[in-house]
This record gives sequence, structure tokens and C-alpha cells, in this order.
Amino acid sequence: MFVHDSGVAFLGDLVWGTADPMEVPFWGDSYSMAEIRESVRAFAERVPPFEVAAMGHGDPVLTGGHAALAEYAATI
Repeated sequence: MFVHDSGVAFLGDLVWGTADPMEVPFWGDSYSMAEIRESVRAFAERVPPFEVAAMGHGDPVLTGGHAALAEYAATI
């Protein structure tokens, strides 16, 4: 996971892009679902704001990426 100065966050497999607009990977992609949810929450809290959220799977969030991640993190 990396947030570039240009406002793009490369999230890899932390979350997948979906119509919601994101979700954590299914249980088969992680040893601990609790740990991946905690990673999402921690990342959302500690990184600077970013506009674009680029995931390793699914569609990117092109505007409001940090807000979308923070909103999602608050629900998991």
C-alpha cells in the first residue's frame, strides 16, 4: 500500500474494487479476516488524504478515494 504525492493510493489487495465501491478480499485470500479488517481501518486513519484509490482487483475509485475508504473502514 502506498499513497503518492499526486493523490493516488495504490491499495493492492487491501481492498477490492466493487460497486459498493470496495470490500475486503474473501476469506480464502487472507489467513485472518479480523487482521485484514484492522489493516483497512489502520491504513484509513494514518494516511494523508488521496483522491484516487487504485486496487489490485476491480475498478478504481477515481474521486473521493480516501473518503470512500474511511467510510468503508467505519463499517467493518
